[in-house]
Amino acid sequence: MNEHATTGEIIKEARERAGLSLAGLADQLDRTESSVRSWESGRSVPTLAMAGRLAAVLGVDPGALARAAALAAGGDQ
Repeated sequence: MNEHATTGEIIKEARERAGLSLAGLADQLDRTESSVRSWESGRSVPTLAMAGRLAAVLGVDPGALARAAALAAGGDQ
């Protein structure tokens, strides 16, 4: 995965690799399909707590997802 990938790119790539639809991922996270679509498009970012849940469900490095989310939210790391 590209170290400069956005949160949305990481989520979408991992979701597709896991063979999950938007609705399937949303169901596993108890969120709406619209929420997942917003994360993937970059219109919004998941909270850090949700980033941890996403990482667990999608089998991605939680640190990479959290860093991408923090950068998108205006963090400096």
